[in-house]
Amino acid sequence: MTSIEKKKQMFEMYIDDLRYLGAEIPMLYWNVDADGDIYLLWGKISGELNKHLDYSQMYRDKVDEFVDYFNLTHQITDEDL
Repeated sequence: MTSIEKKKQMFEMYIDDLRYLGAEIPMLYWNVDADGDIYLLWGKISGELNKHLDYSQMYRDKVDEFVDYFNLTHQITDEDL
């Protein structure tokens, strides 16, 4: 398993843990770039959130903070690649 695959698996487990602990996290569409950073596919997510436009921007800001924090705490070094 590559480092990027490991990071994908860790991110999925992190989301599952947050949901288990009671966080209301809807379906996230995401991927990993060549540098090993998680990024969100906002086009797909926005389609799901258009029903709740007032909540949408606040949710997007919070999830961006969460992804940034995950990327900072789970960086892949050159040795990992």
